[in-house]
Amino acid sequence: MDIFSHVVTRRVKLVVKRVEGNRVHMADGSVLDALGSVLAESPNRRFEPALQVNPDVLQIGRKWSTRYLQTEGSALGAWGDYDFRVTSRQLVKVPAGEFSAFRVDGLGSFRGSSQRMTRWMLPGLNFPVRRELERLGSARVLVSARQAVSS
Repeated sequence: MDIFSHVVTRRVKLVVKRVEGNRVHMADGSVLDALGSVLAESPNRRFEPALQVNPDVLQIGRKWSTRYLQTEGSALGAWGDYDFRVTSRQLVKVPAGEFSAFRVDGLGSFRGSSQRMTRWMLPGLNFPVRRELERLGSARVLVSARQAVSS
């Protein structure tokens, strides 16, 4: 859902296809480890090392950083990094119900674009019940413009 217009732009249904050792293979092609760190988002998009978006312990004040190389197919990869912090415990309402969740705030960058990520995690689930991603990008400002009327 777009957080400004409240228009649903896409729906995601997460289905576990199989579990092999400490790897969870999802039906959409993504692969997670036992902590919920992202190893792949599709058969072509991989993360090395895994993109650690979940803390090993949900505790207010907990901080961690992750740095990863994202590759897509045979193309050269790009580095990304995030700093995360568990900031509070909040009541969050989602279509599945209302939950007391830990709020995890992250700030990072990928391919020159800043990104802010917020995730609401349930203890014992290692998966967000809600998440927001804001791509801050590079700002572009129109400095001057000329308007003309043609006849």
